[in-house]
Amino acid sequence: MGSTHSFIDERNRKRWSRNELIGCILRSLIAGFGMGLVIWKGATTGGTDIIAMIFNKYFSLSVGTGLMIADTVITASSILISPLLPMYGIIAIFVTARTIDGVIEGFESTRTVLIISDHYDKIKEDIYNKLDRGVTFLKGVGSYTNQEKNIVMVTISRSEIGLLKNIVKERDSSAFMVILPNSEAIGYGFKKIS
Repeated sequence: MGSTHSFIDERNRKRWSRNELIGCILRSLIAGFGMGLVIWKGATTGGTDIIAMIFNKYFSLSVGTGLMIADTVITASSILISPLLPMYGIIAIFVTARTIDGVIEGFESTRTVLIISDHYDKIKEDIYNKLDRGVTFLKGVGSYTNQEKNIVMVTISRSEIGLLKNIVKERDSSAFMVILPNSEAIGYGFKKIS
C-alpha cells in the first residue's frame, strides 16, 4: 500500500511541475485583474501596490511598472532559497503588472500625438496613407523664434506608435513629438458614440 501511495504522489508531482508555469500565469492574470480594479477605483490592497502608487505619483511610472520594480527587488532576494523561485516570481510579477496596467488604462488604450515639424504636409500624407488616420492641424507659435507653426495632432492606437515614429523619422528626423495617453477615444476608427 505504501509503495502505491508513493507512486501516485510521484506521478502527481510530475504532472504538477509541468503545469506550474501555466498555473503561475493564470493566477497572475486573476490577481492582476483584481488589483487593477482596486487601484482603478483609487483604493489599495495594502501591499507593495502602495509603493507602486508612490512611484506613480512622484516618478510618473505606471502603477504596473512601479509594482514590478518593488516586487522584483523583493522576489530577487529569494534566490538564496531556491534558484527556481525567483524565475516563477518574476514571471508572475510581469504578468500581474501588465494586467494591472491593462485594466487601469483600458485594453484598447489610445494615444494622442502632437508633432511639430516643418514637413507637416508630408507627415500628414503618410499618416493618411500608412495609418489610415485623420489629422488635425493646430496653430502654434514658437516662444523663442516667434514663428508660427502647424502642429500635427493625431490619435492612434498604442500598437501604431512604432509605425508613426518611423513615418516622422523618415520625413524629419529633427521633428518634435509628444505622445499623450488618452482615457478614451470615441469616433471614426475607434469606439462608436453610444
